[in-house]
Amino acid sequence: MSCRKRLVQVISCGLLCALLLLAILPAAGQTASLAPGGPWLVYEIPAGLVAANGDGSARTLLVPRPTPASLFVIAPCPTGDRLAVAVIQPGEPGRWGETQAELRLIQLPGGAGRTIRPSLLPEDAGPATQRGLIAPGLIEALQQGGLAWSPGGDRLAYASAHEGQPALYLYTAAGGSSQRLTDDGGLSSGLSWSAHGRHLVWQSRTLAGSPILRTASFASASGQIAETPPAPPDAGLPAGTRAVALGWITPDRLLLSGIPSSGNRPLRGLVDYDFAARTATRLLADLPLSAAAASPHVALFGADAGSGLPAGLYRLDLATRSRVFVFPQVPAGLGYQRERDAFLVTLAGANLLLPADPNQPPLSLPEGIPLPAPTGPAIAYRQPDRLLVAPTLDAAPATVELDSASPLIWNGAGTALFGIEASDGIPSALSGGLIAIQPTGSIAVLDPDAVPGALAELTPRALTVLADRAIELRERPLADSALLATLSGDESIAALRGRNRAGDWVKALLGDGREGWLRTAALTTSLIPSELPILHD
Repeated sequence: MSCRKRLVQVISCGLLCALLLLAILPAAGQTASLAPGGPWLVYEIPAGLVAANGDGSARTLLVPRPTPASLFVIAPCPTGDRLAVAVIQPGEPGRWGETQAELRLIQLPGGAGRTIRPSLLPEDAGPATQRGLIAPGLIEALQQGGLAWSPGGDRLAYASAHEGQPALYLYTAAGGSSQRLTDDGGLSSGLSWSAHGRHLVWQSRTLAGSPILRTASFASASGQIAETPPAPPDAGLPAGTRAVALGWITPDRLLLSGIPSSGNRPLRGLVDYDFAARTATRLLADLPLSAAAASPHVALFGADAGSGLPAGLYRLDLATRSRVFVFPQVPAGLGYQRERDAFLVTLAGANLLLPADPNQPPLSLPEGIPLPAPTGPAIAYRQPDRLLVAPTLDAAPATVELDSASPLIWNGAGTALFGIEASDGIPSALSGGLIAIQPTGSIAVLDPDAVPGALAELTPRALTVLADRAIELRERPLADSALLATLSGDESIAALRGRNRAGDWVKALLGDGREGWLRTAALTTSLIPSELPILHD
């Protein structure tokens, strides 16, 4: 039974009628005008991949579905105005050599596109061919994070095998060309960029081997490749394990652990790996761990029974490497929330928000898989066959009964949670399709034609981060103009106001409200300065 028929919230008749009007959309093949400023939703209908405005209106077809079995793997660009799409026509089992796969770049709102790679597979189509051997693994790699934009949106890393063997490639948006990063014959998945775009980490697995951790570093935030070693050197992990990345501590530091070469658990040991210094600091020796996560200053880890430590949750100071026992429950999951400077701790039957500052009290949360909004205070908790959603951490959550298989994503503003449910075949005005769930628990059906598959929300934005070094904010676009501030490398920009006539300075509004002029060369962005209005000669 669909979530809409079992919704705990009572929706008035008037509101229901308004919601149904949102579902009256153009036919799948009809072109409609999307709102120029977004936000836009990208999802699948039987006819193919479509985009619609954030309220579900003005649906337009982006990529027709080549065959009924075709798959779409999408990677929204951080700039919010385009996305990469892998269009896959899988061969039938036993006929994988007939698989077709291409990579496209689609610009919104117009839907104009270009082909990045006409084929991601070797040319030798047929049953017993290299294409047939590689196709299943490549599809799986793409679906498991084998397609990822850099934070500035100027580069796209993607898995491909078009030259005969699997490799990782880097597409540069400015030049429209790709270069190969690897030659180990490995299928690349789990791509993760550092916040300033200077480092890239992923898992590489050969057709006959186990995954290994690989990295690439770049000479600058948008420069050329510096090196791509097979794995971080001297990782300091226990013998008989392979490195896995647990998350970024800072833009230059990565938290690593080891897992048995022949399995996935338990984690063993903990290492702070510094890309800039190419050094590894062993935080924990060969201890079995249930989970681990780190902020820039402190790490949390769960010690399993048999670790030599009392089982439970521990806090580890990254500077002194001293550890403190927190409580005896062993966490099933840990994640650091940078916006809240706190850890989400998943326990048996409950969740906990534990501030990185040990002087701040913890906050008990409902059980389930926590789904915090990317911005703002809203949060959801996924439980079997239902969803709890609340506008704030301390608010009483509303309950929405939901198909446990439905994909869910927050919009960029953190004001709505989108999901897609397959119709259960029971006639109902609210049965199946693309839905929007408010933090209060109310629901709207945006498109009843939507089917489970790719789902993303895009909102155009000019820039997300500065380059990885100190940058001067000036009163005017001149080197001798009054210095307003010296910014660190992780400052955020809310908007770019304009440029000078030469295009070598841009006027920026910072996330904290400050405004001034920055050198264009110092920014990590794919925005072309000529697109900005001229504000100064």
